[in-house]
Amino acid sequence: MTALDRCTLSITVGHKRPNFEVRSHSKHLCQIGRLPTDLIVKPPALAHLSDAHLSEYYMLFGLANYLRENNQKYTHLSIAHYRRFVAVIKSGVSSTNQAYTRIIPPEMANDVYANHRIPPSGDWLIGYPLQLNEGGVVRQFARHHPLSELLRILVASTDEKVLSNEFIAEILNQNLFIPAPSASFTPVDCFLSTMDILERAVRAYLKSTHLREFEGYQKRIIAFCLERIHSHLTLSMLAKTPTNRVTVGYQYVVGYGDTVIASGR
Repeated sequence: MTALDRCTLSITVGHKRPNFEVRSHSKHLCQIGRLPTDLIVKPPALAHLSDAHLSEYYMLFGLANYLRENNQKYTHLSIAHYRRFVAVIKSGVSSTNQAYTRIIPPEMANDVYANHRIPPSGDWLIGYPLQLNEGGVVRQFARHHPLSELLRILVASTDEKVLSNEFIAEILNQNLFIPAPSASFTPVDCFLSTMDILERAVRAYLKSTHLREFEGYQKRIIAFCLERIHSHLTLSMLAKTPTNRVTVGYQYVVGYGDTVIASGR
C-alpha cells in the first residue's frame, strides 16, 4: 500500500505533552482539550483505573471508542508516546540500558519524527523485536514484575473467552517481544481489534480477581501485562502479513545522554 492509498491519523499519547516539537504533525490525546491540536477522547470506565495504572492504554482505549463512534475515514494510525516513537531511519545514539532504544535530543527528534515516522509504503512500522533468551517473554516479565499478575490476566481472559488456550500456550512459549508495541504505524482495523481484546482482558481481570494495589514502578502492572499481550497479538498479525507491507524501524526515546531514565508512568 502506497502513501496515496493511506489516510493516516498521527497522535501522541502520555500523561504529559510530547518532549519534542510536533507542530501540526500530530494530535495529542486528551480528556479535556486545551490546544487546537488536541483530540478529545473518553476512556472507558474500568473500576477506578486511570493512566496511572494503564499507562498509554487508558487513552488508547478512548481513541478506539472515538474512532468507532465517529466512523473516521482514517486507514492507518501513527502512534507516538510523549517521549517515545518509532522511525524508519537510524539516528541518535544507542542506549546503554535499553538495547532496543536509541536516544535522541529534542532538536533532532523534531525532524526525525516529522519526516520519518511513516513508512514510504506498506501497512506497518514497528520497532525491532527483542530475541529473548531461554524462558522467553515469561521469564523476561518475571525479572521485572510480579509474574502472578500476568498469569492472572491470562487465566481470566481465557475463562471469559477473550483469549484462546492456543494463544496462551503461544505467549507462554514466545521468545520474541516488541517493547512498547503501541508506538507504531498500524492499520486502523488492526488497532481497533487489538484494543478491543486488551480492554476485554482488563474487564475479565477485574471481574475474576481482587484488584491488588502496587506502588511506584509496579503501579502500572496491568499496563505491563497488556504490553506483553499486545506484543504477541502484533506478532501474530505480522505473521499473516506479506513482508513487503511491514517495515522494521528504530525505537527512540527523546532525551540527552546515552541512558534511558525511568519515567513516572
